[in-house]
Amino acid sequence: LVLGSTLTSRGRFAEALDVLNRAYELGQQQGSALFMSEALTRRARVQWGAGEARAARHTALAALSKDSDIIEPLRASALALMEVLSSIEASPTPDTVAVEALESIVMRCPHPVVHARHWRAQAALAACRGDSLATLNAAQRLVEVTRQAGLLESLCEALTLIARFDTGSSAHAAWLQAQTLAQ
Repeated sequence: LVLGSTLTSRGRFAEALDVLNRAYELGQQQGSALFMSEALTRRARVQWGAGEARAARHTALAALSKDSDIIEPLRASALALMEVLSSIEASPTPDTVAVEALESIVMRCPHPVVHARHWRAQAALAACRGDSLATLNAAQRLVEVTRQAGLLESLCEALTLIARFDTGSSAHAAWLQAQTLAQ
């Protein structure tokens, strides 16, 4: 799972998928629904990042079917975020159950990764509605959370959103910062 995440962060999606498929097989051999769900959630993230929204949606739903009672906030928020992002890409109606799940997790967990996932989902939902101002506000909140916690990958994503949705001078500055982080 860690190797799959590392390869994903480096943009080596094909290798990451192979490793995460192997992780899923290990989970099957161990009979661990939680491990299989985690491997599928990470695979959905890779697929979504590679622009394969329909595959990501299918994989996210498969992860949910393996262990729908995930209560640990980091795991549950990762799956809920993938459900939200992939549902937006797959249909014009976002997955409200996943949105509610993220909101519930944020209320009980102060972990910055959970809050970053919440704000990323909020930005995606606002963009889906065509609400540029709400998208920008959520992206700015995402910048605050990720910058403070040192979550550089999510910070890069937040800055990219600001560059895309801000109509002012900070759009170019955000784009430059995102490019620097991406390097």
